[in-house]
Amino acid sequence: MNYKETMNKPNIKPSDMKPIVCEDCGGMYFRQVMAINKVSKFLTGQDKDTMVPVPVFRCDDCGSIPDEFQPIKLKKNDRKDT
Repeated sequence: MNYKETMNKPNIKPSDMKPIVCEDCGGMYFRQVMAINKVSKFLTGQDKDTMVPVPVFRCDDCGSIPDEFQPIKLKKNDRKDT
């Protein structure tokens, strides 16, 4: 490892990390799931719409997806999980 590689690696200790907790239930465990987004054929230039998987984290206890994990910011009224 050269000097430049050493300087680019941050020295992070466990005490420097802050756990993320679910805003709805206080749970601290999350499971990765996939959201599927559709992209119009007019945007992609393809002959049909394209499906794009987007990884998202959901609370393992209550199923809520915290705002910071939302792939696309949705209004509270537009969500189907509330």
